[in-house]
Amino acid sequence: QAPHPLISELASLASGFNEIRVEDSLLAGDSSATLAALGVTTERLAPRPLPRARRWWTLPPDCGPAPRTTESFTSLKKLIDYPHEWVLKYAAKLEAGRAANLTGEALLRGNLAHRLFEMYFTEHKNWAAQDATALERWLTDTLPRLVEQEGALMLEPGMGVAREQMMATLERALRQLLRHFEGAGIVRVAAEQWHATTLPIRLPSGVRDVALRGAIDLALTDARGRDIVLDVKWGGEERRAEELAQNRHLQLATYAYLRKRETGAASWPAQAYFIVESGDVLAHDTSVFPDAVPYPPANEEAGVGELWRRVRASIDWRWAQLAAGAIEVNTAGTEPDQRSIPPEEALAVAMDPDRFDDFKWLTGWEAGE
Repeated sequence: QAPHPLISELASLASGFNEIRVEDSLLAGDSSATLAALGVTTERLAPRPLPRARRWWTLPPDCGPAPRTTESFTSLKKLIDYPHEWVLKYAAKLEAGRAANLTGEALLRGNLAHRLFEMYFTEHKNWAAQDATALERWLTDTLPRLVEQEGALMLEPGMGVAREQMMATLERALRQLLRHFEGAGIVRVAAEQWHATTLPIRLPSGVRDVALRGAIDLALTDARGRDIVLDVKWGGEERRAEELAQNRHLQLATYAYLRKRETGAASWPAQAYFIVESGDVLAHDTSVFPDAVPYPPANEEAGVGELWRRVRASIDWRWAQLAAGAIEVNTAGTEPDQRSIPPEEALAVAMDPDRFDDFKWLTGWEAGE
């Protein structure tokens, strides 16, 4: 909120420069005095109440959104948990302003971790033969350059401690990741590899195939020929562990489905998370990564196949609502009703509003706001 440098420059050049904050004047009710000198006339308008938040929006049947040609894990999760975000982002094509694209520190750290791992495994096809000295040289040369080119936020004044902590965490994480690979007998690594397949969506008019695409952080193959999908997360270990224990690891399931369909394998790939902050691998068991922290599903019969069947049921349920013009708005100030309860065969949906909802100011306000 500091004054723009241009204001200071104008004030230094103009004698008697007088700055008027138009919004403050209007809110204070003295705009007639302050704005008259500018030749600006104002008209007092009657107050209008802000729209109240509603749990459901209803569209005419002929205005309902149509399925997109391509979906991703991100869009499917929005569709299942926060349909209003899917509608506003993908059907209405609303976007935040450019200033909102500035990456925050938390997201930036995760992006740099993904890029560091991608660069290492792209440049080192024979990574298993690299010794500790070679790895140290590569990190010393690459990591500062990566931060300079893709993490300039961390170079700002006052960010020195955070930057050094982040770089130390990244160095430790890469070493720990390689130790996990060695213990698991990993022989092939594909970083940030794009996969694509088809996903059938059930509509009132019939089944329609849409493309499902996604980039798997680390697609692995071990010495026994097993496929493994490893998703990299900077933190959130407790939340990821809970997903595995509850058999709700939707992102891993989506990537496993992509990998299974693309390879034509009869069995599902193994799935796991790698947590950068701790260097831990989280998985259902230790059958692939001996040093993984295991979180077996509470239901012994549950697995990725069962999870994906529930995902499909959830998608069909939401599309039946959208086709009827009903859009659920999970936002503050609203409560779920009977229509919010998914079918028994579908996933349980998120009960809390999305903390990262780009459209929360378009969904209404609570009384008194």
